[in-house]
Amino acid sequence: MFTLGLDFGANSVRALQAAMTSAKPIHYEPDEASVKADDRLYRLYREVSDSFRGVTKSADLSRVMKDLIDIKYAQRATA
Repeated sequence: MFTLGLDFGANSVRALQAAMTSAKPIHYEPDEASVKADDRLYRLYREVSDSFRGVTKSADLSRVMKDLIDIKYAQRATA
């Protein structure tokens, strides 16, 4: 095991692991005002991601920046 020459002891390491990796009981609810924008952003993300990974060979990404700007201005208008 690589330790950088430091000896924390087994209990310290276990305590650090538990503190850094334990799941916390947090429940998130979607912000209803942002659902429409989130859906549009996710569709754009999937389109760009599929194109870059070669899933969609003929994807037309010419509107991506324009769509992102439209989403930004729509969100500002509702804020």
